[in-house]
Amino acid sequence: MEEIIKKLRESEWLYQLKYMEEEKMYIFSFRFANQFLKGPNLVELIFNEKGEFIETKFYIFYELEGKTKEETKEMHLEEVMDFKEDIEILIKKLLFLKDKEEITFKKENYLPEMQYLGINFELDGLLYTYSLELNNPKKKVLECKCIMVVQLENIPSLKGIGEYILNHPKVRVKLVNQLANYEK
Repeated sequence: MEEIIKKLRESEWLYQLKYMEEEKMYIFSFRFANQFLKGPNLVELIFNEKGEFIETKFYIFYELEGKTKEETKEMHLEEVMDFKEDIEILIKKLLFLKDKEEITFKKENYLPEMQYLGINFELDGLLYTYSLELNNPKKKVLECKCIMVVQLENIPSLKGIGEYILNHPKVRVKLVNQLANYEK
C-alpha cells in the first residue's frame, strides 16, 4: 500500500489508461487528488483485452472532508461510473487504429524556458499530444484528448508511435534544433 501511495503522490496524471500485457487487460485509473483530500485516492476500472468492463478496484487512503471512507468511496465510484461507457468506447477505438501513416499533424508547442516540446496530432478521429521534456529524455508522455486528457501507457496499437513522430520528416524539419538538443 505504501508503494501505491508514494506513486500516487509523485504522479502528475489524473486519468491513465494502461495495457497490462501479462494479464491481457486494460486498467483505467482515476487519481483523486484535491483540496478536500489530505492525499490521493485511486479508483481503477478493469477491462478485458476486447474493451469489455470486468470490475472496479478501490484504493481509498483518505476521506473527503466531513465524510467517512465508505462515503468517499461511494462518491468516487459515482464520478468514475459517469465515464465508464466513454472509456469502453475509447478502448475499442484504440483497438482498431489505422496505420501510423494516417497521422495528421496539428500543432507543435515549444516552450524553451521550460525545455518542453509537445506535438499534437490526429489519428482515426482522436487527438493526441506527445510531450517531451528536452532536458530529461526519459520523460515522454503520450496523451489522448477525448472526454478528458488521458495519459496512455503501453497501448499495443500505439507501440512505436513516439519514435515514428520524432522521425517524421514534417517534425524533423520543423524542430531540428530542439530535437538535436534532445537527442544529445
